[in-house]
Amino acid sequence: MTFGGAVVAAGRDLFRRQVLVWVLATALVAAAAVAAFWSALAYWLLPFSTGIGWLDDLLVDYFVFGVGAALALLITALLFPALVTTLAGLFTDRIAAVVEQAHYPHVVARDMGVWAGIGSGLRLIGVTAMVTVVMVFPLWLLFAGTPVWFPLWIVILGYLLGREYFDAVAGRRCSLDRTAALRRSRFLEMWGAGLLIAGAFTVPFSALFAPSFGTALMVHVVERGLSRHGP
Repeated sequence: MTFGGAVVAAGRDLFRRQVLVWVLATALVAAAAVAAFWSALAYWLLPFSTGIGWLDDLLVDYFVFGVGAALALLITALLFPALVTTLAGLFTDRIAAVVEQAHYPHVVARDMGVWAGIGSGLRLIGVTAMVTVVMVFPLWLLFAGTPVWFPLWIVILGYLLGREYFDAVAGRRCSLDRTAALRRSRFLEMWGAGLLIAGAFTVPFSALFAPSFGTALMVHVVERGLSRHGP
């Protein structure tokens, strides 16, 4: 299967009856996470008061609904993929198992467990936050409002997502050392898949289904690597 074929197959896999239920569950969890974040932010900002009527009105109009909304959008854009990936860890094994059984029935994979998926996602949140502070925020200050900013962010996010999704899927079949070696040997393909996942996260509706697509896609990418480099 070519890489293009893997992308097409992953898209079709989302509509398999056994996968669709977990796709929808992931989407609902993702939507709930966004709603909870925005509600928490509003709860934190709206009660703010100085006790001075006209100043409170000014702060609500320009700070809460202006700066606060802009900050919320920025944080959501930066951390949403990592947050949803963490929550989607609840269903990663189930989706991967269905895709493997449908395309590669010879595969013998172990269940990584819910906590392994959540742990991987939490690691991604930590790495994303660190990269945001060290690299992304300075780049945003330099290039915000220019055509350069969005491609830079997608490239960075694509690597982070590609690595985590690759490790989560490959870890079902390989040791940690073997997973790392396979990732290095398929580095460009892993990153390319990550770019597609990152791109899916940037579209409002498809972002809800991006984790399931990423899992299905990485099943095919990992199989391509193992078929070329051996188990």
